[in-house]
Amino acid sequence: MKSAVSLRGIIAIMCGSVFAFLFIQFLPPGKEAMKSAGALEEIRKDQIVKPKIPQSLKLEHEELHAELAKAIKAGGDTGSAAEVVAKLLHPHFVKEEEYGLPPLGLLTQLAEGKVTPEMEGVLEMTDKLKAELPRMLEDHHNIVAALKKLSAAAEKERKTEYVRFAEKLMSHAQNEEEVLYPAAILAGEYIKLKLNK
Repeated sequence: MKSAVSLRGIIAIMCGSVFAFLFIQFLPPGKEAMKSAGALEEIRKDQIVKPKIPQSLKLEHEELHAELAKAIKAGGDTGSAAEVVAKLLHPHFVKEEEYGLPPLGLLTQLAEGKVTPEMEGVLEMTDKLKAELPRMLEDHHNIVAALKKLSAAAEKERKTEYVRFAEKLMSHAQNEEEVLYPAAILAGEYIKLKLNK
């Protein structure tokens, strides 16, 4: 009788162990599994394309900054007017380099018809540019007004290189409004279309 009870007990313990093992396998993930899932999500985020500003635009921005620094050093009314331009231009360039220009780094791939799920990361930038576009254009309006004052001061002081610089920077702003900003927004819209977002 004792051996029968012991055998039933052993079978019950074994069945319970098997049941517990199977039950644990189908439970929602615990903290360890969640950590692994988080690691996978981090890997996926690392795979998201972080486009870079096209080199030609980056160099153009650097050149404009350098010329503006020279205009400030020129002193007089020209230097004072250039300082006003710099105060308006710097925060604007920061916004452009944060979300306005990087999407343009994907244009070559997009023109070749290459759209990958990893490009979805750029949509945050293009959506922000689209939302901020009225403020970006207002920045341009204020910068151009300051550039006209710089041009007038440089003309009066016969510092013609800064008249040309002001014209160059106004042309740069116009190019952004007519070509670069719309191209960046269209890049995002195209990616959304191709990824069904």
